[in-house]
Amino acid sequence: MSLPIQPSCYVFGSAPQLRVFDTDRYNWSLELPAIVDALFTKPTSPIQMTPEHNGYIFRLRMNHPLPTGEKYYCFIRLKRFHNFVDGEHPVKLDLFVESAYSRQTEPIRSNERTMFGRLAERLVI
Repeated sequence: MSLPIQPSCYVFGSAPQLRVFDTDRYNWSLELPAIVDALFTKPTSPIQMTPEHNGYIFRLRMNHPLPTGEKYYCFIRLKRFHNFVDGEHPVKLDLFVESAYSRQTEPIRSNERTMFGRLAERLVI
């Protein structure tokens, strides 16, 4: 099986344990903390919901340029965090980035759209 390898990729190992390091994908991942921070800064940010109850957002522009016509998709899982010690904050949320990558087409068709703040609110009420 032959995989299309982009010029930004490095291949390590040998079959069947090949590993690919994509420098573009790595550079985009460096922007994930700012993307997640923006959700909490602007809770009205729109989130598309997947059938697996993940949410996803996308960016049209990134500091590290995207290929022409592509968007950067970030899939998140948000859940209530029950194991906490801090008595000051009675409810905490656990946000996990499931995956993030660029592509031209929408990865999943979803009719359910909500705001990040509403999604968080549903988990704490």
